[in-house]
Amino acid sequence: MTVNHKVESSSLSGDEKFLKPKSILNYTLTYLKHTLLNLNYLVNLYMASIKSGYDLSTATYSPEGRVFQIEYATKLVKNSPMVLGIISNDGILIFSEKDPEVSRLSLFSPEKIFPINKISAIGATGKTGDINYLIQRARIDNLSYRENFSESLNGSLLASRVASLIHMHTVYWHLRPFACSGIIGTISDSSPEIFVFFPSGLFVKCFGTAIGKQSETVKISLENILVKSSNCRKNIKEVSKALKIVKPKLNLRLLEIFSLSRETSRFDKPISCNIITENERLSNFYPI
Repeated sequence: MTVNHKVESSSLSGDEKFLKPKSILNYTLTYLKHTLLNLNYLVNLYMASIKSGYDLSTATYSPEGRVFQIEYATKLVKNSPMVLGIISNDGILIFSEKDPEVSRLSLFSPEKIFPINKISAIGATGKTGDINYLIQRARIDNLSYRENFSESLNGSLLASRVASLIHMHTVYWHLRPFACSGIIGTISDSSPEIFVFFPSGLFVKCFGTAIGKQSETVKISLENILVKSSNCRKNIKEVSKALKIVKPKLNLRLLEIFSLSRETSRFDKPISCNIITENERLSNFYPI
């Protein structure tokens, strides 16, 4: 009798445990919670694959930690006309490739290289409106700095101010990134310097670089030119030759060239027409 009672009580207690409403509810809620978590994970993966919802602002990160708006701006820069900067043994050279379609269809060809002051200039590529806004802010900062400290804004300070403005547009959700990138040529402490900035707000100091379409191929030629350590006049020919090899259909008349050297002591105007004409004449003999 006692054994049967124990068996019955144990079976009843097992049934009671299995049939407890709280246990069923807890199990159901746990199952639904895991199901929703798995579903949410799959939805996030699907949204990340189609970039849906994650490219609405710079404050939204994808599950992979990517900011798609900055990537869009970077792709636009990579498909824009090329800008190139190089340090020579007597100064700085900045090259800019004008858009052939714009130059052909309009009487006014927009500039790609902008003087900030006598010893600093910025060559930029990308969206024209963003470039103009950046140049305007850089010139205003230069005037303000000159009023306060009686000297021009140059060197890493100029590069950091431009890069800080670009970086600020990648932090706040109500701002969009600048769809442009540029090369800053400047004289600091009597030595030439070149900085390059990107749509993410990063800026790097270098001896020579190129941005824009087919820039990676041109960088290989720049390494060979930098090894020779020639002056600005010779480097104009060497860089034009390298561009002609990379882009056989390039019209050198569409190149905008700024130079700051012993011959041209300020970034006021492009190089003389005589050098451009001589460059164009020699281009017919460049090996392709």
